[in-house]
Amino acid sequence: MEESNNVKSTGSGWKKSKNFIYWILGGIIIVFLAISYMPTQRGGFHLFAEPVQTYWNDVKNNMLRNHDVEEIEVVNKKTIHIYLKKSSYQKYADRFPGGISSPSKGGPQFSFEIASLDVFNSELDKKLSEF
Repeated sequence: MEESNNVKSTGSGWKKSKNFIYWILGGIIIVFLAISYMPTQRGGFHLFAEPVQTYWNDVKNNMLRNHDVEEIEVVNKKTIHIYLKKSSYQKYADRFPGGISSPSKGGPQFSFEIASLDVFNSELDKKLSEF
């Protein structure tokens, strides 16, 4: 009976393991934020940034006409992403929401939906031949 009275607690029970879960959660959050802030291939950051919705007529009549488009990307045969030239980004800055949800200069800055990829390609070819 005397032996059980001399046993001391080392503190390695539940008290220390409760803090362990906070360290794990904190580590997961830090890893998520680090991945979110990693630069994309084009030099931008995409934490919350999404392309601003626009229409083909706006791209055709304004952006292409003014030679502001760096790249046009077809995402899933229905969505088109527009990447602006870095020198043209400021022209369209008033269309972007403020703060961290604003598209980066690396893009894409705009996107729109199409009904048919074939029709879009023919219209794009026709518009580009005008230049």
